[in-house]
Amino acid sequence: MRFAMRALLLPLSALALLLVAVPGAAKDKLQPDAERKQATADMLDKLAESKSLRWNATQMQAWARYEGDDVLPRLLAIYEKPPAPFEVNMRYLAAAAFRNRHDVPNASDDDERRFIMRMEPSPADITALRKFLKSNSRRAEEVWGVYCAGCILALEDDPDIGMELLEVVGDKKSPPVIRAAMIEALAHGGFPYLRRALEVMLQEDFKKAEGAVMYEAICWAAARAYRPLWKASEPVSKEWRPVFDCIAAVMESEETLGRSVREAALAMQFCFRTKFPYQYASMWRLLFDNGLDPLGDDDGRTFASFMGLDVMGDRIVFLVDASDSMLNPLSGEDLESLKNPITGDKPKKGSKDDGYEIDWRRVKNRFDAAREHVKWTVSRLPKDKQVCVILFGDSAEPLGITDGFISASKINAKRINGSLDAVRPKDAPDDMKAKRPNGVLLGETNYYQALLSAYRMGRGGVMDAPREGYDMKLVTEGADAIFLLSDGAPIRDGFSGMTPEIDYEFTTFRDYSSQQPGEGQWVEIPAQPAIPEREIEQRDPETGAITRIKVPGYPAQPARKVWRKKETVKYQFNDLDENGPYADETSRGFFFAGPALNNLLDEIERMNLVRRVRIQCVGIGEAQMDWLRPIAHKTGGKAVFFGKEAQPGGIPGFPGFPKDD
Repeated sequence: MRFAMRALLLPLSALALLLVAVPGAAKDKLQPDAERKQATADMLDKLAESKSLRWNATQMQAWARYEGDDVLPRLLAIYEKPPAPFEVNMRYLAAAAFRNRHDVPNASDDDERRFIMRMEPSPADITALRKFLKSNSRRAEEVWGVYCAGCILALEDDPDIGMELLEVVGDKKSPPVIRAAMIEALAHGGFPYLRRALEVMLQEDFKKAEGAVMYEAICWAAARAYRPLWKASEPVSKEWRPVFDCIAAVMESEETLGRSVREAALAMQFCFRTKFPYQYASMWRLLFDNGLDPLGDDDGRTFASFMGLDVMGDRIVFLVDASDSMLNPLSGEDLESLKNPITGDKPKKGSKDDGYEIDWRRVKNRFDAAREHVKWTVSRLPKDKQVCVILFGDSAEPLGITDGFISASKINAKRINGSLDAVRPKDAPDDMKAKRPNGVLLGETNYYQALLSAYRMGRGGVMDAPREGYDMKLVTEGADAIFLLSDGAPIRDGFSGMTPEIDYEFTTFRDYSSQQPGEGQWVEIPAQPAIPEREIEQRDPETGAITRIKVPGYPAQPARKVWRKKETVKYQFNDLDENGPYADETSRGFFFAGPALNNLLDEIERMNLVRRVRIQCVGIGEAQMDWLRPIAHKTGGKAVFFGKEAQPGGIPGFPGFPKDD
């Protein structure tokens, strides 16, 4: 029903786009479904020959939208034995493909996939998923695949399946990340016995990182389940009170990690819609008693902010766009807009604020503004906070002084300032000067590598292994807050490569000066005037610079008569995909950013599943908020934009992403 109501709001242009995504849409009926499915199956046979992750992802996602008991087993087979050279990412993409196949209606409101009809899993699909879950539920590295399978199974109204999922949660031999992921899946599916199950789970010992991921999953499962039941100004119900009392008791235990206390506070803020995420159990007990927001003075925030966004976390990563477009100069209006965030909480009268102050006379371009805001924020963080600065363009590079987390002490703040000041643009090569008139920094915008580096950053630097989604060391020593600042959309992701060689056959018409054997006819071709040589404008997707190129002309053509013959043409081709599945050079201010945005959101969900890192996004210049808003929203963060005017947020009359905060 939700799909039907939302679809009524779509303009015809958007509806046409949806038809591309829905198998069996009217425009595809010219080719039978069976033939199209077989053609996709033939493409999957070529995965081992492909050097393009983008092409591979496209084939798997197309396959996932077909019907039949052979679809899911093939995706599971790709997950179990992914082809080289993308063994790691292919597993993530395959799991997301089968999850999205059967789980689309439960996509959040920031995800356009909520408009695609869910495919009900067949009995054979359910059997295959139960077998998959049983085989992988004791291996931490399988947490994403287990979670994707669990989300589908949790939607089944089957007591036996529910008990199997609970057995995974209660299995002490399963890694905590697997058990936590299964709690998430149960909450996602609206498990009818969740309340009682949470009561039992809360009797465990939540010490250290292993207990933290379990406790945090329980807090959010309780918050999501009780939120629609809660009524303002009324006490918590008798049935749910034991659950929330246990959550509060763990909050005030001295052995509970600080991140878990903060996460519990955020979960209850979400559940009870309070003004602040209070980090004192006593304040929540008052609310449990009378249903009223305590509105205390201590809201759990730090004094510092970044571009107006509260800094909440102990290990903070600043992801700063250092792509070439960040050298674009600021207009007076842009500069005034970027001054506005430095208006947050003022020091109390008589207190000493010796933090770094911005000399706005030094701020000439976007990178200058980003650099100065980072310096301002770091100088105001308490010294017990840990910070890291990562610059990104074509790839991501930690700032030399923060090749790993360092304390936000005054001396370290000065070192960070010096390292940032040392980042200088270079002259563009001669063949790039027109497109890079202000010089070059780190190339073109790459969100994927930036976010991957942030999630892999630990005390000793960026981990050189795909463990960012489940490693317990990163839970306790990795990022728990990320600030992403950018002036554009991701147009690179680091996965360029050739598609496999593909045999292609099609019917066309070829013109001859004389009659040829076979099907054809004489056709009169009118005279064509000469087309002179001309210039056209090209816009650089990174900097927005406009260059002009010459297009050759064509001589005049007299009227003539040709024999147009119908022919079948066969040829082989392979193409170069300049990007993988996580970036889209053509995305410019439109609600539908295409599959690249969805793939990136799936990756963020995978990396963040038990990490629970909030990504706060800041857009400046030509930043595409249709990318930054959903990235922030996916993790419970916020997005803000500073510039002349907010970038487009979608199609008029179309339900879009939340507005800038």
